[in-house]
Amino acid sequence: MNGDLLLKNLSPEGEVPQSRIQDPQDAKRIFDTLWDADKDRRRNRAEIQAMLDGVPPYDEGELEATGQSDRANVNFGEGEALLESALAGYVDLLNSVEKLMTFRTDFGDRSQRYEWEQIMSEEMTRMLRNWPRYTSQFLLLAHHFVGHGVGVVYFDDESDWRWKVCGLGDFLIPNRTFACEDDIEVAVCRRMYQVHQLYAFIDDEDLAEQAGWNVGEVRKAILGAVNSGAHAQSITDWEELRAQLKNNDLTVGYAGSSEVKVLHIWNKEFDGSVSHIVSLEDGSNEEFLCKRISPFKNVSQAFTIFTYGIGTNGYYHSIRGLGYKIYPQVQASNRLRCQFYDGAMLSSSLMIQPESEDALNDLNLFYYGPYSVIPPKMRVVERTVPNLANNVVPMLADITNTIQNKTGSYQANSNTPRTKFEVQAAISQGTRLSSAALNLFYEPWQRFLREVVRRITRPNYLLNEPGGEEVSGFVQRCIRRGVPIEAIYAIDMESVSAVKAIGAGSETNRLMAFDEFMQYMSAFDDTGRRNIMRDRVAARVGYDQVDRYIQPIGMESRPLPDEKVAELENNSFQLGLNVTVKPNENHLIHARVHNALLTSMIERIDSGELGLEQSVQQLVNLVQHQEQHLQLVQVDRTVEQEVAQYRAELQRSGEFVYNGMERLKKAQQATAQQAPQGGQAVDPKLQQMMAEHQMKLQMRQEEFALAQQMKMEETKQKLAIEDAKAAQVIAARSTRTK
Repeated sequence: MNGDLLLKNLSPEGEVPQSRIQDPQDAKRIFDTLWDADKDRRRNRAEIQAMLDGVPPYDEGELEATGQSDRANVNFGEGEALLESALAGYVDLLNSVEKLMTFRTDFGDRSQRYEWEQIMSEEMTRMLRNWPRYTSQFLLLAHHFVGHGVGVVYFDDESDWRWKVCGLGDFLIPNRTFACEDDIEVAVCRRMYQVHQLYAFIDDEDLAEQAGWNVGEVRKAILGAVNSGAHAQSITDWEELRAQLKNNDLTVGYAGSSEVKVLHIWNKEFDGSVSHIVSLEDGSNEEFLCKRISPFKNVSQAFTIFTYGIGTNGYYHSIRGLGYKIYPQVQASNRLRCQFYDGAMLSSSLMIQPESEDALNDLNLFYYGPYSVIPPKMRVVERTVPNLANNVVPMLADITNTIQNKTGSYQANSNTPRTKFEVQAAISQGTRLSSAALNLFYEPWQRFLREVVRRITRPNYLLNEPGGEEVSGFVQRCIRRGVPIEAIYAIDMESVSAVKAIGAGSETNRLMAFDEFMQYMSAFDDTGRRNIMRDRVAARVGYDQVDRYIQPIGMESRPLPDEKVAELENNSFQLGLNVTVKPNENHLIHARVHNALLTSMIERIDSGELGLEQSVQQLVNLVQHQEQHLQLVQVDRTVEQEVAQYRAELQRSGEFVYNGMERLKKAQQATAQQAPQGGQAVDPKLQQMMAEHQMKLQMRQEEFALAQQMKMEETKQKLAIEDAKAAQVIAARSTRTK
């Protein structure tokens, strides 16, 4: 293969060449070799793309030449609909996750790292999504990946984090290359630049030369493009052309020039590194437009290839996408449907045969009231029209079944087990991706995101470099949110992981998963509950709107009116006043605020800072008030764990107050016996109130424990019933299989 591609090899003495591609002529020969080898595959891809684009199944020129121009020739869009259905899941993946990736940093204390990592992940996701080409590049990648089986993501150089996307039609690799990026020895990508786009690479000539660009060759390429084509201009002075480009002259950038066709060539060196070359496609340049020797440590730093499997023999060129798999059936379906329409038109018309050419010229129908009269020398031809429903419709049904079988890996399995969410599952079936399709996409997507993160967090990324403004904005936002810059540059690249969307590309499946999580909310900690609620709300309104309803973890809580009201009530309790519980209050917020005061008062009394005798009335009012709030909020199962904690605190507080009052009563009785005229007895009514409250607390505790036990028994019973049903279904299927 090396001989065919003219890659320079080791010398007879074993010396390693500095570069395996010597000059633009070698680059041109490599491109011509790969281009010729791809000729047949290129034609097949063009036919498949035409079918997906809605091109009719018959050639209009051939129909007209053979006198069949009136024949039905329609592409009914079945292929396009199948592709859109398969892509729907990837469109959902685009924004169905809050963060695109997660990672770890090696800087700072472990207690601080988690918060920093979350902030950096959020800000980096925001930066990528704010990039204007993010959505279009992602969808183009999904189109190549699903439609043709192979999609390629590559970078213009070794520093810019912004990527480009293409398919195998513009990305050429040698035949019999195994479907693994490390096995690619040389790859050529065809690109076409407008002159202003190419000029952007050498705008800063010093920086361009440091990056490996040959400024003189690029100038000649731009001048050659401006002075060629249908609207060629006679510009020979580079300074004049440069001034027009600096002024964003659209005449020079578009109308007055043709596109500059260039080749991006990556070749693997003997040490495993990858060199990058930019040359003109026609080979007319004397030197390379750009040449970088080993700027990439490995192939993954230069480009990432998304493959839908490994094909039929493990080579890249054997991989096929959805378009190839459905092309024969869709074309046959289009032709059968066209024939069906032609037959319907024929069967619904009156066939008249003229006896001569003159009679044909005199063909007119006359209407007299309810009668229709044909001219003489005309006769109606009686014929039997074949029953197309019996002939064509069964064939169309068979073709449809074949297409469904071939596209099963691109959508959900039709044998999804029925559950209580049967209706929702049926709705989501058409847009859900199979787990195999997701895994095939996410594996290269994670490698690609790892390279993007590596480029973004490069410490010496300059503001005037391509993509530098976005990177600077990302760093500044992280610093403003408290992330030290050292943490950004200490990200562990091996820890970068793509966040997978819940629901496999289906909104309905995602909501079903969240509904299932809601049943176990009480078992999650505060962070888990907050994340579930945010994801659940975002599934309906999007992550750009979710902060309106639930704030992210780590952000300062928004002040709530109920918090202020509860704080004012606490002040009233400390003055010995009683407060009525209103049914429309946020009982959970009130319980949190009152629990803080109750715990604080108990601690102060226990430490001797506050006297029980002076605080007993305040505590009684506060405990009874808290009990009412907990009774009203316990119906919310999503906060069962938090409510149980407050109830336990209330139980301990009630016992503390009751026992303290008993001790206070005994002490006062003893004092009264020694000095009958001194001291002050405990209010009997107050003592009775505390006794009644203690009894109520005990009853509530027992009722709560009994309710929890009943729930557990009910859950066990439901699980047993579901297991029995599942066993019956499995047994029935086994019987049918036998």
